[in-house]
Amino acid sequence: MPSLQQLESLVAVADNLSFQKAGEALGLAQPTVSRNVKLLEQEFGRPFFDRSSRTATLNAEGRDLVTRSRRILHLRNNIDRFLAGSSSPRTRRVVLGVPELVAATWLPAWARLVEAHLPACKLSVVVAEAHRLPQLLASREIQLAVAHDLPASCKATRIALPPLKQLRFTSGLREASIPAAKDDGTAQSLLVGQICAAIVGLGDVTLPKEIDPRWLRRCHLQAVRSTPAGKPVRYEIAYLTANASALVEDIAQLGRQACDFRRWMSLPSWLHGGPA
Repeated sequence: MPSLQQLESLVAVADNLSFQKAGEALGLAQPTVSRNVKLLEQEFGRPFFDRSSRTATLNAEGRDLVTRSRRILHLRNNIDRFLAGSSSPRTRRVVLGVPELVAATWLPAWARLVEAHLPACKLSVVVAEAHRLPQLLASREIQLAVAHDLPASCKATRIALPPLKQLRFTSGLREASIPAAKDDGTAQSLLVGQICAAIVGLGDVTLPKEIDPRWLRRCHLQAVRSTPAGKPVRYEIAYLTANASALVEDIAQLGRQACDFRRWMSLPSWLHGGPA
């Protein structure tokens, strides 16, 4: 009878097209993942991967087993949720680490989803520089992290988010005044700070490409062509595989639903009347 870890290894290899990356996603050594898949193949008496391919490519029987394995793992997660809900009715605290841009954009929408769908969860937030978040995750100071360019050494399960396209802007002005951000339901302080830095001559600023063009006109910013062109920033929600739970997985999935940088890049109401 195959074990759940063997099925998890098979699904992870199928998702990552690599035994090495599957091990990183599961927090297992690559030889362990390979052994789990080999034991599965011995159990069923047939191979599940095309060995002639340079990547870990499933054959027809492998694809069928992966589909069935996903169903089994989904049922396991449902049982975990049921047991967690019946045995621990108390509020559970989860600490989430995010960079400033996420805190200033779609974090409020994420928090509202968690409050609506997971009322027994109390979400605490730590805002830190993106490069520090993997360290906080590894030291277990936070349980989930939203970051980009996570190092391979970060043994975590990852959920990819839509990439954020970015452009560089500069200004010919050296003096300008932008009113302080008012709390009108959207946190714009980070954008204001970046724009001010460019205006007063502290260099170029990298802003999301989805930003409302009226920001740029009113602040006299111009796009800067860079060579090579900047690549989209790919954010991920990560949590340590060893600490994974049904609650943490649910919070991560809700975060993927909430992620929408474009919704928050519109011109705030307090800047509508500024000079064009």
